[in-house]
Amino acid sequence: MPWSPLPPPSGQIAILAGAVGTAVVITWFTGGLLPHVATIAWALGGVTVSTVQEGYPELATAAGLGLVIVLITAVVARRHRRR
Repeated sequence: MPWSPLPPPSGQIAILAGAVGTAVVITWFTGGLLPHVATIAWALGGVTVSTVQEGYPELATAAGLGLVIVLITAVVARRHRRR
């Protein structure tokens, strides 16, 4: 494997996975309230954009997937709350 100036992002992906897990729990327990979901979406969207610009497609993909998971959790939590 040739030398690369970029470190392997496996550690950062693990940290990001923990942050997404925490965001999912917060989203679920708040019932998908818009201010909480908007804050989380803003943060994960920022991570996605900044990691793409810095050349870390693996991190960008993980952050984008985390954003989708949080948004799906918000929809399910809001529907669950209405019952």
